[in-house]
Parts: sequence; structure tokens; C-alpha cells
Amino acid sequence: MSEKTVTFLVKSVRTNKLAINGNTTVDKLKRALETGGYDVEDARIRIIRNGHSYIGHLRNALLRDNDIVIFDTNDVQMRVSRDIKQRATVSNGCSPECCSDRAEEMKRNILAALKDFERAIINA
Repeated sequence: MSEKTVTFLVKSVRTNKLAINGNTTVDKLKRALETGGYDVEDARIRIIRNGHSYIGHLRNALLRDNDIVIFDTNDVQMRVSRDIKQRATVSNGCSPECCSDRAEEMKRNILAALKDFERAIINA
């Protein structure tokens, strides 16, 4: 028989607990999980600590007792309209002011979208 290739998707929300030593960073945990066969190579990482969620540059963060570390490999694929593609601009660099302004604009857009979503649910 000839070989065949299939693509498969496994979704799991199983929680695993692991004892670690005191100087374990997120990066060390990630490498240990990779060695153990877990698919965390390109995962987005989030730490939940004392009810607060931390995202961003976490690889060198020291893990604390009772931290919850989430490795998310879900890809979000969204269709982009032609109108948005035509208005998109490419930038080679960005100043801190530019990044700050862009972040504020994204926050405003997200908040506006959430309000629209909330109104849609209420009116449904």
C-alpha cells in the first residue's frame, strides 16, 4: 500500500500539574514540555498568577508556586476585506510614540467592537 498523509487536530483542555524546582523559568518549562512530546514550539504563553493574567515577553519569568501557565497554539484565521487591504500601509520602523498611538487606537477599536457585540446580544 502507498503511504498517505493526514492532517489531524487534537483539542484538549486537560490540566496537568508538575512539580518544578525554585529557579525554573517559563522557557525551561517549555523546553521540558517539548522534550516530553508536547506541541508548544510556537505557542503563545500566558501566566495566571493570583488571579491576574500576564502575557508578553515571559520566557525568562521565574515560575512561582501555584502559577498556571497556558501554552496556546490556536491559530486565528480571519478574512480581510479588499477595502482594508487597500488602505493598509507598510512601515519599516516605528517610534515609541507611534507604537503607543497604535496601541491606544487598537484598544479603542476593541472596546468599540465589544460594545457593538454587547448591544447585538442584548437585542438578539
